[in-house]
Amino acid sequence: MVIALFLPVAAFTPFTNRQLPSPSPRVPSASVHMGWADAQRRRKERAHQDWLAQEREREKIAQERIDADARRKEEELNTAQKSADQAAWFDGLDFGAPGGVQRKPTTELTREGIERWTQSISPPIAAEQRLQKTLKEAETLAPREAAQIIERALN
Repeated sequence: MVIALFLPVAAFTPFTNRQLPSPSPRVPSASVHMGWADAQRRRKERAHQDWLAQEREREKIAQERIDADARRKEEELNTAQKSADQAAWFDGLDFGAPGGVQRKPTTELTREGIERWTQSISPPIAAEQRLQKTLKEAETLAPREAAQIIERALN
């Protein structure tokens, strides 16, 4: 028994439970440094891609704002036009008549209208005026063409 007391405790444990000494630390090779350069390049590319995505997003937002402004202005114009049309319709109502009937539109007074109003035109007079107009046109044409135009005017 005396022998067992002088032996260390590790002598009684099997070899499978013992830890082996760790290997010496490895010195980084050139491939590890190349991996770092690749990682650095990839990080820069990723940062550039992120920046491009942000720029595209900013441009998209700016375009959406421009489109929204254009739609808003168009809606304002449409609203103003509808208001003007509605006001014109209300202005045309005759509230003195039962039910608020629309007034008949007035005709504009023009020089041509006044000239036609002062002339008394009957069907024979209108035919003679058309014939005079046709004869004036026929004076500038060749005889054969002028004869055809006059015949058409008489018929």
